[in-house]
Amino acid sequence: MILQTIKYKDLENWSVKSLIRKGIKYNPNYPLVKLGDILIRNKTQIEIQDDIEYKRVTIKLYNGGIYLRDKKLGKDIGTKKQFLIKKGQFLLSKIDARNGAFGIVPDELDGAIITGNFWTYDVDYSKVNPLYLTLITTTKQFVELCNNASSGTTRRHYLQEDIFLNTKIPLPDVNIQKQLIEKYQKIKKRLDELKKEYPKLLEQFEKEIFIVEKQERKSLLKKIRYKDLESWSVTILIDDDISSKYPLKPFKEVLSKANVEKINIEDNKKYKILGVRSYGKGVYINREVFGKDLKMKKYQVAKRNHLYWCKVDTKNGAFGIITEEFENSIASSNMTFAKINYSKIDLYYLQLLFQLKKFNQYMDSKVTGTTNRKYIKFDELLHNIKVPLPDINTQKQLIVLLKNNLEEQKRLEKELEVALKEFGNEIFS
Repeated sequence: MILQTIKYKDLENWSVKSLIRKGIKYNPNYPLVKLGDILIRNKTQIEIQDDIEYKRVTIKLYNGGIYLRDKKLGKDIGTKKQFLIKKGQFLLSKIDARNGAFGIVPDELDGAIITGNFWTYDVDYSKVNPLYLTLITTTKQFVELCNNASSGTTRRHYLQEDIFLNTKIPLPDVNIQKQLIEKYQKIKKRLDELKKEYPKLLEQFEKEIFIVEKQERKSLLKKIRYKDLESWSVTILIDDDISSKYPLKPFKEVLSKANVEKINIEDNKKYKILGVRSYGKGVYINREVFGKDLKMKKYQVAKRNHLYWCKVDTKNGAFGIITEEFENSIASSNMTFAKINYSKIDLYYLQLLFQLKKFNQYMDSKVTGTTNRKYIKFDELLHNIKVPLPDINTQKQLIVLLKNNLEEQKRLEKELEVALKEFGNEIFS
């Protein structure tokens, strides 16, 4: 159809973009309500004081949530006129709302501050369930609505508040809202319980692996036999090794140099760039880019069951194991791969070691470099770092609860995605 008829009463604004991009469908069973009927702008301004510490926030794109950015004393904050936010408010970035930069302020960020680039709104929770609002703002349709309410250049695409507040969303009765979110809520509750349980299981695992010795008064002089020296590093000489009731073996017992394929980058081909998170949280896809956007033109190809880390910044347990979903992604020459002998060490067991505070402190004492940059050579990792190594069956027994917890989390996360999609399909259909 070349011409589209729109009733005058249904117009939200005279924006051509808004008119031609109205491709969003709504469930006719649910009334449409303007966001301005449930959101009220809050501009509680404060003057930043030099001797007070403030919490600052960041909003992740694509419905990633609201998190603590940092804590700073007022004297270190340049903009002195800022705004207070409260838990339960709806917060957005006026620049990146079109990219899903919004969410509900969590309890732990109550009393944090924001600049004028963020807008915060009080929510009329007598009309909208908090989780319903959270879920509807997570849908791709809501992100599209925010995109329609934004204008400007590609780099600076500001949300237009009047258009945004006149935008309508499906808003059934609160009792129906509760029914719509019930499935998601049950899955989320169980997932939160598992995430809360996980650190306790990890602590039990650490206590089982390592022996925590009582602090005794140490001698000013420490004698070390020449044959026991691993290197001439002062840090290594003065730091104690770890203690475990299980045999301590150098990494060379379970790791060896990997035979890594190297490829030349093609401009018109798309690549997945591999990253690794700190504290043993594993690998992830950092970004997907076309070859023409990569400065380096030679990369390494990741293979399953290899250990992966950054050789020029080895700190805080930033090691990960390549699983099936990350196979054939690529990594720069700054990254290192090692082949794992999984007849001697369980992959889950190895990954979990990098999540342990005690093991990370021990590893940190064995690498060299400045506070911000920690380096380790492959041979140093193999020979200088020891790992508690019970037999493979004992390893599996030690990690069974943690492994079950993680696998159940992954299963529920997939169910959560399905429940969210079903919610969106019900509301926008």
